Amino acid sequence: AARVSRGRYPTFRTVNGSFEDDRFEQRNGELSASWQPSGASRLEARIGNGQTQYERGGDRDFDSVNGSLNWTWRPTGKLTAYTGRSRERGQDNYPTFARVPVGFFLVALPAVQVNLRALDTLRGQLEWAASAKLGVSTGIQYARRDVSVRTRTVIDAALRFSAEGVDQTTIFTLGASWSAPRWSQLGCDLRHEKRRATGNVTAALTGTRLSCYAQATLR
Repeated sequence: AARVSRGRYPTFRTVNGSFEDDRFEQRNGELSASWQPSGASRLEARIGNGQTQYERGGDRDFDSVNGSLNWTWRPTGKLTAYTGRSRERGQDNYPTFARVPVGFFLVALPAVQVNLRALDTLRGQLEWAASAKLGVSTGIQYARRDVSVRTRTVIDAALRFSAEGVDQTTIFTLGASWSAPRWSQLGCDLRHEKRRATGNVTAALTGTRLSCYAQATLR
């Protein structure tokens, strides 16, 4: 698949009291394939390339290669295993202000902030149909994210600042669902997340969440 999109930032910068826009063009291509070596397993792969070019401020031009590899294995009629590996790179642009020292004062100047991120993820999940009405699932996911934040003033591109950080997140999940009548379903999911971080653009955290739901289908 291939896709081309064009857009613009209408208020990229101010020149002599009027706004100048910044046009950009994005080109994306993706190739995917699947292979089923047996009736119990399936392998899926995806690779893509994305390019973004800006009319003004060429140092923000971005080129990335993303991809994923997933394997599904069903050894029995009740047990299914999923494993996956992926890598994603992305970019975000934000208008902001940069505080620049001028003498004894800090002056806020219009600026552009560019966030660059690279995310590597490894995941695994098991689903078990304990009975016709009861299902149980558990999973683990590990993700490493590299973040780079670059800020430069619109008036003078030489006035720029940068910061970097890395975080590593581990997520454990456990869930169960129960279908008493066929038209309804009850379930609960438990999720525990722990993130370790270095640098000053991301933060460490630890959290646990329990959620339950009820669903009914009217026919």
